[in-house]
Amino acid sequence: MQAGLLETRHGVGTRVRDYARLGGADLLPMLVRHSPGWLGEIFEVRRGIGALIAGRAAEKATAAQCAELGKLLADVAAAEGGDPVQLADVEVHRALARATGNRVYTLLTNTLFNAYVPMRSHLVGPFLDPEAAHARLAPVVEAVCAGDGAAARAAADAYMSATERIMLDGPGLE
Repeated sequence: MQAGLLETRHGVGTRVRDYARLGGADLLPMLVRHSPGWLGEIFEVRRGIGALIAGRAAEKATAAQCAELGKLLADVAAAEGGDPVQLADVEVHRALARATGNRVYTLLTNTLFNAYVPMRSHLVGPFLDPEAAHARLAPVVEAVCAGDGAAARAAADAYMSATERIMLDGPGLE
C-alpha cells in the first residue's frame, strides 16, 4: 500500500504513522476489511453525502440526465440477483452525482462505494428483491427530476437510512 503510513528507519524498524492525521479515504477498504465497525461511520457519511448530492442534482439535472436516471432506475428493477441489483443501484448513485455538475461528488460516491466493497457480499440484503430496491430508490430519482431539492434530500435520506438498516441487519456483520 502506498498511503505513506509506514515509516521505516534504519536501526529503528518500521512503525505505523498516525492514520487519522495523515491518511485519506483510500484507506477505508483496508480498514473495513480489518474492522467492520467502520461501516457505521461510512454509512453516516453516506447518508449525509447522499442527501447533499440528491438536493444538488435536483437543482442541476438536465433532461438528458433525467432520462439516464430513469433508464438506470429501470435497470435496478430488471436486474436479477442481489449482486446485479446492487451494482445497478450504484450506477444510479453515480449518475445522481454526475447530475450535480460537481466532479468531487462523483469521486466521493466512488470512494464510499469502494469503502465497503470488501464487505459487499454481506450488504446485499436491500438488493435481493429488485422491485423493492427499485421502489426505495424511485422517490429519489422522481424528486430530482421534478427539480424539488428539499424532496430529493428527504427521499435520499429515507433511502439511505432504509438500506443501511437492512444492510446492518444482514448476516455476517458484528
